[in-house]
Amino acid sequence: MKKIIVLFGLLFQPAAWAHHTRDHMMLSQDAEQVIAATRAGTNGDLLWLLWVGVLLLLFLGVVRWWRERSK
Repeated sequence: MKKIIVLFGLLFQPAAWAHHTRDHMMLSQDAEQVIAATRAGTNGDLLWLLWVGVLLLLFLGVVRWWRERSK
């Protein structure tokens, strides 16, 4: 059931649908314009927060593994 929910969640994301609609004009644009727009769209202000979350999850996984191992 969880797999079905995740599948629907991924299918109905606007970013996923952008590649499957007529409104997506990336292929008809000049490659330099696409690269410039892609670079301008992400400045990475909150990227550190994502990495902190990933590292926290990894740390919690190691702690859980260590506790199960020491029993």
